[in-house]
Amino acid sequence: MSVSQARSIPLSRSLPLIAGASVTLQVVASLVATPLHAQGCVDDRVAIEWTQPPRLPIEDDSSLRWPVEGSMKIAYTGSWCPSDDQVSFTDVDGAELPALLMTTSAHQLVENGPLGVNLLIVKPLMSLAERTDYTLRLEPPNPRLREFAEVELSFKTHNQALATIGDFRGLREVSLEAACGEGYTDINAEDFECVIPSHFNLSLTFKPLPNPEVTYAIYRVSSTAFDAEGQPIAGEVDEEERLVKFLPGVTEEASERSITTLVGTLYAPLPREECYRVEVWDEWGRSRAESEAKCLTLTQPVGCPVGCDPEAGDCTFIFATPEPFSVNEPIVGESCDRQGLYDADPDTEIPPLPSGEPEAEPEPEMEAGEPSETGCHVGHHGAHPALIWGSVLLIALLGLRRKLRI
Repeated sequence: MSVSQARSIPLSRSLPLIAGASVTLQVVASLVATPLHAQGCVDDRVAIEWTQPPRLPIEDDSSLRWPVEGSMKIAYTGSWCPSDDQVSFTDVDGAELPALLMTTSAHQLVENGPLGVNLLIVKPLMSLAERTDYTLRLEPPNPRLREFAEVELSFKTHNQALATIGDFRGLREVSLEAACGEGYTDINAEDFECVIPSHFNLSLTFKPLPNPEVTYAIYRVSSTAFDAEGQPIAGEVDEEERLVKFLPGVTEEASERSITTLVGTLYAPLPREECYRVEVWDEWGRSRAESEAKCLTLTQPVGCPVGCDPEAGDCTFIFATPEPFSVNEPIVGESCDRQGLYDADPDTEIPPLPSGEPEAEPEPEMEAGEPSETGCHVGHHGAHPALIWGSVLLIALLGLRRKLRI
């Protein structure tokens, strides 16, 4: 496959990052409910993809202790706007705790393909107690499997503050491995009511933060089709930034490895350029990291041998010619009203981002005997001379006091 070198574009080409509560409300949850785009062959029943913290028994050694100011996050597929009668949040004594329910959904780029993931944020409106057990229960009305009919997430808090958001380096690479059909799915038109267009699976790679409390939101920044002269084709340019996927934060140990995730995008039109970026969300769903977008130019792959029997008639994988009917508009996910759990006000204002006070820089290490800015000396193997003379004087005074008593 011919793929141009990935490049970066400045943040100004994408939508502005969340800078405060007013913008955050638009990203975390829309106040106007809109129906999910109807798709002929999609199972819209609810399935839980992952949770933060992970769903493990509290006594499990791998169970994470959660911050008292944190939130719970549940990623799920299917058509569901969680309501206050389908969610409960209690402490170890069964006391009900007020919280906000905020839901947002990812766009789906391939019609009738895998459903976009929805993210439910359950944010308590008070600080939780330290070293205490809590339980969140969800009861989707349309579970895909019996295990999703009642989902229980139990966890214990710790006595530490929320982990700081570190220096996020953003998306490292957008790539496509299309050799012999890898990373490519041909059109499925067996069911006329359920046509799944040909599509690529792009690989997005980034280095995660050592912070299991954050969530990563992946955006397609733009998609631009080109003509034979390499000029953008009018009407085939999508410059609307679209949220396409969520990923959970990882532990410090797991953060030593890069994350590579797949994003499905249409095969046609070709050639075109697609640009993506990754954002870091905190406990309220606020964006806490800026990043540049990485771009990739897609062209039609060439056929290649698949290693079949040389005596066979066809030993080559042939990529289809892009067809206009294999294109669909991005499908907007379900939008849900914010909900207040246990009489919590759903219009509770989301607090502004914390002020960025720089951390005090540690004083640089000094060589032995070198004066620091405070006027003190640093000695690795010997004490300061003044301290030695003070000790001698103290011993002499104690000896004199003993003689006087005698």
